[in-house]
Amino acid sequence: MTDFDLGEVDRLLKTTKQVRKRLDLTKEVPVDLLLDCIEVAGHAPVGGNLERNRWIIITDAELKAEIAHYYAEVGRPYLAASSDIRTDDRTSRVIDSSIHLIDHMHEVPAMVIPLRLDRPPSGENDEGSAGGWWGSVLPGLWSFQL
Repeated sequence: MTDFDLGEVDRLLKTTKQVRKRLDLTKEVPVDLLLDCIEVAGHAPVGGNLERNRWIIITDAELKAEIAHYYAEVGRPYLAASSDIRTDDRTSRVIDSSIHLIDHMHEVPAMVIPLRLDRPPSGENDEGSAGGWWGSVLPGLWSFQL
C-alpha cells in the first residue's frame, strides 16, 4: 500500500473552497487528464453497484458561454438572496468568490458536466429512493473534483 502524507491530504481537503480566484483560466487542460479524472470518479460507490453516471466534456467557447449565461441567470439571484440573509465576513468572502466564478465561468478551458441515465425519483413516497439516487451521484462528483 502507498503511504500518504496525511497532513498534506488534510491540508488539501481543507483548502479546496478557497481556490476560485486563483484558478489559471488561461492554462489548457488536456482532455486525457480530464478522462483520467472521470475514470477515477467511476470508482466511487454507486447504488446497486450499477454505474449510471456519464460525463460530457465541453471545450467549445460558444457553448461554454451559453452555459455560463444560464448559470449566471440563477446564480446571481441566489447569491443576492444569500448576501441579504447572512452578512458575516466569511459569507461575504464566499459570495465574492462565487461572483468571481460567475463572471469568469465562460473562460474556463473545459467544463465537465455529469449526467445520469435515469432521473431522480419524484413523488411523496420516494424519499428513500431519492437518497439512493443522489447517493449514487455525489460520490463520483466528489472523486472527480479531487
